[in-house]
Formats: sequence, structure tokens, C-alpha cells
Amino acid sequence: MTSNKKQAPKKLKKFRVDAGYTIYTLADRLGVNFSTVSYWENGVKHPRHTKIIELEDLFNTSYRELFSDLTPEEIEELEKREREMRKQNEKGGI
Repeated sequence: MTSNKKQAPKKLKKFRVDAGYTIYTLADRLGVNFSTVSYWENGVKHPRHTKIIELEDLFNTSYRELFSDLTPEEIEELEKREREMRKQNEKGGI
């Protein structure tokens, strides 16, 4: 039986955005596919131990912090920032 309950986004996404990485640039940096990063950020899958260490080093924080759930306020803030980034990219022709 599968659960339809949506996983809460993880703080990894906030750390990524705060550091200026896109999902694609972080994936390149870690040597994984962008969909893998998306799965991690959405709690669908968890990284292997070697990638956990790379993430902890890259963002200078613990696994527990990276993979704790975002609060509703953090989710709202990130969505707003992502919309603004898309608008800027559209204006810049990117």
C-alpha cells in the first residue's frame, strides 16, 4: 500500500538556494543527476553516505539540519524567492 501523503520539503533546499546554487549546479557539483537532488530535497530518497559528507562539508552543517523539514513559513519564503528568480531570468533572456 502506498501513501499519498506528500513529504515536507527538506532544509537542504533552503541551504542550496541561500548558497546560490540551482538544482542543476548543485547536482553538477556533487556528480549526480538533478532529479536526485530533487528527490533529496523532497524527502523521497536519501543520499548515500559519501554524498552526505559532501553536503555537510559544502554547507558547513549537519545531516540532521540539512534533512529536517522546512517550516510552512520557510516553504512560503522559498517559493517567493524562486518566483522572483524566474522573473529575473525571463527578463534577462536566460
